[in-house]
Amino acid sequence: MNGSIKSIGETQTFGDKFQKREFVVETDEQYPETLKLEFINDQCDALDTYSVGEVVTVAFVPKGNEYQGKYYVQLRAIAISGVADKFVEKENKKAKTLNKATQKLVDELRNANTLA
Repeated sequence: MNGSIKSIGETQTFGDKFQKREFVVETDEQYPETLKLEFINDQCDALDTYSVGEVVTVAFVPKGNEYQGKYYVQLRAIAISGVADKFVEKENKKAKTLNKATQKLVDELRNANTLA
């Protein structure tokens, strides 16, 4: 899911072992959706490098449970990356492909010169 961060909460601790950190993302669709997601335990600090307003891509899985006859759904974030990160990754892949093609051309020219 792509969108911009609307809010980032503080890490909450429950008992000795469980932590969660909630954040809200508004999607960049024609009809935007505003969704609350959460990172848990070791992943809570994944949000430390992001700020409100930043455009991100979030991977998540829906989680649900029943408690005392009521049903609950959480959107558990499993990864987050800035759109700029994806752009840099895409450009690096392009550069590697171009470098390979250039090296192949150089090798062909060298072989042609040694054969002539």
